[in-house]
Amino acid sequence: MAAQRSPATKGAKKPQNEFGYEDKQAVPKKDSLTNLLNEYVPYDRESFNRLVSPSLKQKAQALDVAKIAMTGLDSLIAFLRQRRKNCGDQIEADVAEVARIEGELAEKQAKVDLIKVHQANCKRERDTMQQALNDSIQTMQDSVRTCHKMTQHTNSNIAKLTRTNVPRSQHNYLSTGSKNKTGSSQLARTGK
Repeated sequence: MAAQRSPATKGAKKPQNEFGYEDKQAVPKKDSLTNLLNEYVPYDRESFNRLVSPSLKQKAQALDVAKIAMTGLDSLIAFLRQRRKNCGDQIEADVAEVARIEGELAEKQAKVDLIKVHQANCKRERDTMQQALNDSIQTMQDSVRTCHKMTQHTNSNIAKLTRTNVPRSQHNYLSTGSKNKTGSSQLARTGK
């Protein structure tokens, strides 16, 4: 293929080679495909030569090799189809198993929901009973305080009546006051 000349190079010489360079110019060196294969593909030299330039016997056997390769591919395709069918069957079985497991989970979740409702009711009852207990304890403590104040007030009044010292707390002031009163009246009667 000859390079086209521009109008500026009308008087110039026609290139001598297919790259458009004159012979005296340096043509860039291009590696052949074989050299590139030698550089990048590891190989055995004899098998590579056989691959690149097969013998007549190998050319004759190429049809048999192709038939064997086609038979191998057919068996591989049949094997892959069987694998695909097995995988499809397994997927269907897994889908059925997932549906069964989801059904069991739904049943168990319904039971858990019932238990949670019962637990909430029990917590409400517990809180009500706890509040009633706290109220009862508070009422009892208020009653004890009131009784204690009344007892102190009564003992104070008894002490004033009998003109004795106010006794210690938690002492039966009524019996002490009455004993003192009874004892003093008996002394007065006997004249001692």
